[in-house]
Amino acid sequence: MAQLEDLKAHEKYNLLLCMVSGAYKGTIPGNEEFKELCDECTLGYFRSRRNKAAQHKHFELMRKADYIIGIVNEDSTTRGAEVQRSVFALKIDHDTIGIDEEGALKVEGVCAQKGSQEYEELVNKNTWHFTRSTRLGQPKLIERKN
Repeated sequence: MAQLEDLKAHEKYNLLLCMVSGAYKGTIPGNEEFKELCDECTLGYFRSRRNKAAQHKHFELMRKADYIIGIVNEDSTTRGAEVQRSVFALKIDHDTIGIDEEGALKVEGVCAQKGSQEYEELVNKNTWHFTRSTRLGQPKLIERKN
């Protein structure tokens, strides 16, 4: 793992940080393969909450971001704590930003492969921000530093 001071992801990219829950276990209809796709870095899309209409502010965040960094959590049975289960870094294809058949925001892209320098930088930077945030209920845009 790269050291925090060596990371340059925040200088190159705008990162959209998201928490993802429930879908990891395949408990949300339509997301049965989500866990496997995340673990294998073959996730080719990101869809915000199903059954929730996309809002203008979500499109604006997506247009500004270069990568979606998602931490997938599974609720722990121990004192309500959450346990990190998987992390993905999806490079956004801005030409695919739109809505799905249910009106939820959807975008396609390509996952950074685990073990690559790109993944290490993106995931480490993501983890750094999440460890300093008590809760992240909404997607958060981390803008690149010029």
